[in-house]
Amino acid sequence: MLFHQFFLEGLAHASYLVGCETARCCAVVDPQRDIDLYLDEAQRLGLTITHTFLTHLHADYVAGHCELAARTGAAICIARAANAQFEHLPLDDARRIAIGSVVIQALATPGHTPESMTLAVYDSASATVPTRLLTGDTLFIGDVGRVDLLGPQHAENLARQLHDSLFNKLLKLPDEVEVYPGHGAGSLCARVICDERSSTLGRQRRENYALNFPSQDAFIRSMVENVPETPAYFIRMVRQNRQGPRVLGGIPQPPALSARQVQARLAAGAVLVDTRPQARFAAAHVPGAYSIGAGGGFSTWAGSVLGEETAVLLLAEQDDQIPILVRQLVRVGCDRLEGYLAGGIDAWAGAGLPLRHLPQISADELRQRLRRREIAHVVDVRNDSEWNAGHIEAALHIPVGSLPQRYREVPNDGPVAVICAAGYRSSLASSILLQRGYDNVTNVMNGMNAWNEQALPLPG
Repeated sequence: MLFHQFFLEGLAHASYLVGCETARCCAVVDPQRDIDLYLDEAQRLGLTITHTFLTHLHADYVAGHCELAARTGAAICIARAANAQFEHLPLDDARRIAIGSVVIQALATPGHTPESMTLAVYDSASATVPTRLLTGDTLFIGDVGRVDLLGPQHAENLARQLHDSLFNKLLKLPDEVEVYPGHGAGSLCARVICDERSSTLGRQRRENYALNFPSQDAFIRSMVENVPETPAYFIRMVRQNRQGPRVLGGIPQPPALSARQVQARLAAGAVLVDTRPQARFAAAHVPGAYSIGAGGGFSTWAGSVLGEETAVLLLAEQDDQIPILVRQLVRVGCDRLEGYLAGGIDAWAGAGLPLRHLPQISADELRQRLRRREIAHVVDVRNDSEWNAGHIEAALHIPVGSLPQRYREVPNDGPVAVICAAGYRSSLASSILLQRGYDNVTNVMNGMNAWNEQALPLPG
C-alpha cells in the first residue's frame, strides 16, 4: 500500500492519498480545492487517480472533489445521506471500494454531521482488520468532532449519534489500528485537537478526554456546552460542497491593476482586502479596506467577512505574495478575484489618492483613557471562551466573525476601542467598523495579552 498525508496549515486540514503500487492506481481522501499537490504526487509515483472520497460535507473549506473529477475522471465517493447534487458514487455503511489490491470500506459514523463516514483502509481484500482509519471529523487526536455546526437544536441528537459511532463502532476495533483524522490543531471543527497528526485507537482510548467520560449523558453534556463560535461562512461551505463547487481548472491569476483602476473598481462595488500586518494598515490604508493580515488565519477570516459573490481586490506587502493569497481565498470559496493593487500602498499614495489612519493605543493607555472617560465604548471581539476567562468591565462582546452582521449593536455616539487577544482580530474588526461608517475607532495593540501581562484590573 502507498499512503501519504498532506497537511494544510491555516485551515489545519489533513488529506490523504491511498494507492496500490501493483495496480498503479490511487484514491484521494478529503482533497483541498487546489489539487495540484495530488496530481504532482500521483505523477511522481506513476499512479492514476481513480477515486476521490469525502468523509462528509466539509464546513470550513471548499473541497476539491469536483476539481479532481474534472481533471482526472476520478469517481467521487460520498455518503448517500449527504444528498450530493453532483455525479457521484453513493456510499452506504460497509460499502467496500477496491483501489487495486487495497480496499477502502465506508463506515457510517454520524455525529459531527448526519452523513459523516470513517474510511477503514485494508491492505488487501482478504484482510479482516483495517490497518488505518481515516476518521474525517469524527475522531481527532485528542478530541472529537463538534456536533453544533447544524445549529443548537440538532446538537444533542448528533452528540448521541457521535457517542454511538465512537463506542459501538470505531472503538470495537483493535488498539493497534492507526487513526488519521481530517484536521489537526487549530481547526475550528473541534476544541482541543493535539499537535500530533496521527495516533492509534489504543492511545486515543487512553488519552482522549472525550473517550473517557463516565457515561453517555456526561459525554453529551460536554459536547453541547461551551462550544466555540461557528464562523458564518461554514453554512455556505456545506452548501457549496453539496452542490459541487465551481470547477476552476487551475488557480486564478488576477491581473495587476493601477491605483486608478483599483479606485474605479472600488467605486463599482468591489472590496479591497489589505493583507499587510496591522501596524502597517494602521499607519496608512485605502479607505474602506478590510484588514486581514496574511498568515495562518487569513483563509478563515476572509471567509468570515467576504461573500462568495463579493468582488475582491487584494493589496499585499509584496506583489509576490499574491499567488498564495489567491490560493487561500479560493479554498474558502472567494472566487471573484478582480485583481491586485500593483505596487501596494506606495502606488496608491503615489497616485495622490486619499489614505486613512487607524489610531492604535497600548493596553495601559486604554486603561488610562477609560479612567478619564475618553473612550466611550470597548468592543471585545474574542471568542466566548476567551471572554468568559476574563474581560474588561462594561466591554461589549461581539466575536469578530459575527461583527459584519451585528455591528449595529456598537454605539456610534463616541470613541470606540476595539480589543482582542493580540491585535490581529481587533484590526479586522476596526476595519469593519470603519467601513460601516464609524469614524472614531481605535485599535488596542497586543490586546488582552498585554492587559493581563501588566496585571491590569479585570473586573467582569
